[in-house]
Amino acid sequence: MAEALSDDEAQPLSVRDLKLLSVGRLVERAQQLGGKLDRPKVQRLFDAIARDLSGGSTRIDPDIGSMSEETLRKAVKHALATAG
Repeated sequence: MAEALSDDEAQPLSVRDLKLLSVGRLVERAQQLGGKLDRPKVQRLFDAIARDLSGGSTRIDPDIGSMSEETLRKAVKHALATAG
Protein backbone atom coordinates (compact mmCIF):
# COMPACT_ATOMS: atom_id res chain seq x y z
CA MET A 1 0.00 0.00 0.00
CA ALA A 2 2.81 2.42 0.84
CA GLU A 3 4.33 1.78 -2.57
CA ALA A 4 1.04 2.60 -4.28
CA LEU A 5 0.77 5.87 -2.36
CA SER A 6 4.35 6.98 -2.90
CA ASP A 7 5.00 9.13 -5.93
CA ASP A 8 8.64 9.52 -6.90
CA GLU A 9 7.71 12.24 -9.38
CA ALA A 10 5.79 14.39 -6.89
CA GLN A 11 7.43 17.62 -5.81
CA PRO A 12 7.36 18.38 -2.09
CA LEU A 13 5.18 21.29 -1.04
CA SER A 14 7.05 24.22 0.45
CA VAL A 15 5.57 26.31 3.27
CA ARG A 16 5.12 29.17 0.78
CA ASP A 17 3.26 26.90 -1.66
CA LEU A 18 1.04 25.60 1.13
CA LYS A 19 0.19 29.18 2.14
CA LEU A 20 -0.63 30.16 -1.43
CA LEU A 21 -2.82 27.11 -1.86
CA SER A 22 -4.55 27.93 1.43
CA VAL A 23 -5.20 31.50 0.29
CA GLY A 24 -6.72 30.22 -2.93
CA ARG A 25 -8.97 27.73 -1.18
CA LEU A 26 -10.07 30.30 1.42
CA VAL A 27 -10.94 32.85 -1.29
CA GLU A 28 -12.82 30.20 -3.28
CA ARG A 29 -14.77 29.11 -0.21
CA ALA A 30 -15.64 32.69 0.74
CA GLN A 31 -16.98 33.27 -2.78
CA GLN A 32 -19.05 30.07 -2.59
CA LEU A 33 -20.60 31.36 0.62
CA GLY A 34 -21.37 34.72 -1.00
CA GLY A 35 -18.61 36.63 0.75
CA LYS A 36 -15.42 38.30 -0.29
CA LEU A 37 -11.97 37.76 1.15
CA ASP A 38 -9.80 40.62 -0.05
CA ARG A 39 -6.04 41.16 0.21
CA PRO A 40 -6.09 43.11 3.50
CA LYS A 41 -8.12 40.38 5.21
CA VAL A 42 -5.84 37.66 3.88
CA GLN A 43 -2.79 39.64 4.97
CA ARG A 44 -4.17 40.16 8.49
CA LEU A 45 -4.94 36.45 8.81
CA PHE A 46 -1.46 35.30 7.79
CA ASP A 47 0.22 38.06 9.82
CA ALA A 48 -1.71 36.90 12.90
CA ILE A 49 -0.60 33.31 12.30
CA ALA A 50 3.03 34.46 11.88
CA ARG A 51 2.83 36.44 15.14
CA ASP A 52 1.36 33.47 17.01
CA LEU A 53 3.91 30.99 15.68
CA SER A 54 6.84 33.30 16.42
CA GLY A 55 5.70 34.30 19.88
CA GLY A 56 5.20 37.86 18.68
CA SER A 57 8.63 38.42 17.15
CA THR A 58 7.34 38.31 13.55
CA ARG A 59 4.74 40.94 12.75
CA ILE A 60 4.36 40.35 9.00
CA ASP A 61 4.12 36.98 7.30
CA PRO A 62 7.44 36.54 5.46
CA ASP A 63 5.86 34.86 2.42
CA ILE A 64 2.54 36.58 1.85
CA GLY A 65 3.58 39.97 3.22
CA SER A 66 6.40 40.45 0.74
CA MET A 67 4.16 40.06 -2.34
CA SER A 68 2.35 42.79 -4.21
CA GLU A 69 -1.35 42.24 -4.79
CA GLU A 70 -0.76 41.28 -8.43
CA THR A 71 2.11 38.93 -7.58
CA LEU A 72 0.01 37.26 -4.90
CA ARG A 73 -2.93 36.85 -7.28
CA LYS A 74 -0.72 35.22 -9.92
CA ALA A 75 1.04 32.98 -7.39
CA VAL A 76 -2.27 31.80 -5.92
CA LYS A 77 -3.64 31.11 -9.39
CA HIS A 78 -0.52 29.09 -10.21
CA ALA A 79 -0.70 27.17 -6.90
CA LEU A 80 -4.32 26.23 -7.53
CA ALA A 81 -3.60 25.17 -11.11
CA THR A 82 -0.68 22.95 -10.16
CA ALA A 83 -2.42 21.42 -7.14
CA GLY A 84 -4.86 19.63 -9.36
